[in-house]
Amino acid sequence: MSNSTVFLDLDGPVIPDYRTRRYGRLLDNYTHWTRFNSNSVDNLMFLLDKYQAKIVTNSTHNSLGIDYLVELFNANGLGKYLLDNTQFSIDNLLTRGLAVDKYVKDNNIQKYAIFDDDLAGYDRSNSRENLIHTNGISSEDIFLASKLLKKQSLKTKENL
Repeated sequence: MSNSTVFLDLDGPVIPDYRTRRYGRLLDNYTHWTRFNSNSVDNLMFLLDKYQAKIVTNSTHNSLGIDYLVELFNANGLGKYLLDNTQFSIDNLLTRGLAVDKYVKDNNIQKYAIFDDDLAGYDRSNSRENLIHTNGISSEDIFLASKLLKKQSLKTKENL
């Protein structure tokens, strides 16, 4: 596994203003829009390359399955960075924050950052300190994420 992990919500961080704009085309057999914001992708790729990080999606898009996510990330030039997805989906009761907590614990993740535009799912999460609240990943967001990925977390599997 990679040294660093980026937990990524899609609507907001890489599809900013998704409620008012439509990006791209529909992928075959899917109902979500597909084109990520190019500035967000460029900024994210810089971070991923610098820290040899991988992406774990933490998004409502998870409910569409891993095949959809692979196709979506490949279509946006991020396929080589996609590692996995959390158990968060619109079909279960696990909040985004608790889904990250579970993934971190189950996979012994030490260094990670979270990009999300929704704070609500993190109110009871141990991962809240690693959350970067964003609507479009900016260079400032990358600076904050870099600080998180540089530090060695004191958290261990036992104390999460």
